[in-house]
Amino acid sequence: MFIVLTLAFPDLLQAQYIGGNSKGYLSVLKLVVFNMFGSEIETLVNETQSVGTYEATFNASQLPSGIYFARFEAGTYNNIIKMLMLK
Repeated sequence: MFIVLTLAFPDLLQAQYIGGNSKGYLSVLKLVVFNMFGSEIETLVNETQSVGTYEATFNASQLPSGIYFARFEAGTYNNIIKMLMLK
């Protein structure tokens, strides 16, 4: 299985991800944003997807400046990235 998660610079709250595995199996992908207290802010992706390039946009215009985390899950793969939003 391979996963690539990239953040669009300079807008770090827009993520592009490539998911799947070398055999092309379908996989359940989940991309969730949390605040620094662990409260779930928004689920951006929670669906079965095949190999391909996908994009998810997180609209944080109503949120205060602070540290946020994005958790990406695909099968047994888990990754958490830290995002800093300054207004």
